[in-house]
Amino acid sequence: MDIGEETLRRINKMDKFNEWLFDSFRPYLGKRVLEMGCGSGNLTYHLLDHCEELIAIDISERHIKTIKDRFPPGKVQAFHFDIQDREIVKLGELSIDTIVCLNVLEHIKDDDLALENMHEILQPEGRLILFVPALRMLYGTLDMGLDHYRRYSRGELSERLEVKGFIIEKDAYMNFFGMFGWFLNGKILHRNILPTDQLLLYNRLMPLFRFFEKITGPPIGQSLLFIAKKLL
Repeated sequence: MDIGEETLRRINKMDKFNEWLFDSFRPYLGKRVLEMGCGSGNLTYHLLDHCEELIAIDISERHIKTIKDRFPPGKVQAFHFDIQDREIVKLGELSIDTIVCLNVLEHIKDDDLALENMHEILQPEGRLILFVPALRMLYGTLDMGLDHYRRYSRGELSERLEVKGFIIEKDAYMNFFGMFGWFLNGKILHRNILPTDQLLLYNRLMPLFRFFEKITGPPIGQSLLFIAKKLL
């Protein structure tokens, strides 16, 4: 079983979670959006209704074919690209004002080069919307199964983005309750994929979790959301 593909398939069913994630960064979207690592399109259809032009890229040719088959011609431009390939900076010719990179950077061996490429692609004052797994202490068999090179700390990633020429507009932990399931399955039970029944239960409880995080603003969480603006 391809763990990455199966995980994408399971997450595709988590509509309430995907809506929550999208709503967390929707106000920061511009008109010309580049989705880095679109996968099979779990969030692509959300993006379509909130921008004038959407470009989707992925390292998997199969995923690009899925995007082209899933969405009507002209709605999405889809390209096969490796985020670590310097050729990707050619996309800067498309006047990209927003890059959306969700749960992708942790899969990139040279994430420093990836950040450089994204900075170069963006128009001046363009925004990078970055969502990554947080807390190194949570790294376990689930991360290994998904080919994660790392999990990120808030301070480290903030500093690295600033060094690359970004101004941090927002950095926040998300998914407080998700930490417990990740720790249980990846550190104690040593599973390499999250069980479907747990994911579906979590999805059903998402409105409650979402309300909690809106009220409290969690001091810690399974993931980190960064909104970073490119300097002139």
